[in-house]
Amino acid sequence: MTEAANTSWPEVVRHAKLYSVSKPKFRPDRNKWYVVYRDPITKARRQATFDNESDAWAFYMRHEDIHAQMRRGSVTDRQVLVGEKGLMPIEQVLAEYHDDMLSRSLSPAHIKEAHRVITKCIEKTKWKNPKAFNRQGVTRYLRPFSPRTGNIYLRTIKAFSRWMHANAYLVEDPLQFTKFKREGDEDRHARALSFEEFERLIECPQIMGWRRLWYWIAGRAGFRHTEIARLQWHDIDLETGWISIPASKSKNGQAATVPIPDNLCQALLAAQGDPVDLVFSKKPRARVWLNDLKRAEIPFKTSAGAAYRRSLRKTFGTHLAAQGVPLATTVKLMRHSDPKLTANLYTDPALLDMRGAVNSLGAPGVRAATKSRCSVGFSKEKGIA
Repeated sequence: MTEAANTSWPEVVRHAKLYSVSKPKFRPDRNKWYVVYRDPITKARRQATFDNESDAWAFYMRHEDIHAQMRRGSVTDRQVLVGEKGLMPIEQVLAEYHDDMLSRSLSPAHIKEAHRVITKCIEKTKWKNPKAFNRQGVTRYLRPFSPRTGNIYLRTIKAFSRWMHANAYLVEDPLQFTKFKREGDEDRHARALSFEEFERLIECPQIMGWRRLWYWIAGRAGFRHTEIARLQWHDIDLETGWISIPASKSKNGQAATVPIPDNLCQALLAAQGDPVDLVFSKKPRARVWLNDLKRAEIPFKTSAGAAYRRSLRKTFGTHLAAQGVPLATTVKLMRHSDPKLTANLYTDPALLDMRGAVNSLGAPGVRAATKSRCSVGFSKEKGIA
């Protein structure tokens, strides 16, 4: 029996009051080992019970070390509160967060998407526990995404970070001061693919299949990614070459009918499915798009901007302008409400034949024989030119 076991019980209690933790005490009447200690966070006096002496001494040494560090000022109350919870497997913490979202009666779609985003982030950053959770890893994970998609994912990951901090898995919230990107930068700084780049993208042998059709519809029909994802076979008239967009599937809530090229119509006819089925069961993620650009030997960033997935819609508008299509027709095909949006954001000047437009004017006094391929624009006085 140790020296602590021979001391009286009142002395053990007084020892805990003064030094925050007492040495293990054996009580023969109960055949148990007891450790009286003062909780470092709540300051309440507590009593721990053990069946064997080794567990009691291990508990005592652990708490004695914590209180010694607190007396020296090397740890804070918050670090003590987190303690071993910060070393729990991150998968277990995510499971608890999933249960918490269920208890708050969040929608199943929201819970599923949040779980998917956080799981992907954990896989890419290779975090093992909440202690490894850091801002740098989140920033690297979100770097390939466009500002709009990155903000959606960051909002989901920040909610998870706040929850871990509130439930004592993190000493501090590393994403507390992380700012969102300006949405719209991906439109202003996105570049359109050239005719040669788009042709390489469609004809690349490694991109054959559903992704090829997806890029083809986006780049030659001007569809948004959300509209392509909701497209069903009965919306496509393969005989006449038109795609109908119901009001429930369009961005502006208005029904529209858009023509598609004959070669695209033939490619869709070869892959035709049941009328009620979706044309695409899944959509290409940002990383898949980046890999497809590499396969087609298309640079992601140039001096003109970056080739985001949304650049395919800008490619559609720019190629129409380069072919001399009137702005009014382009606005109708892209289903824009404002011609300035089409002319300013969805037309890439870097791909327009500026020199050809100037040379088409001819010499002084001589009327140009040919019309400029780029004679489209917008004027506040005259409207659509």
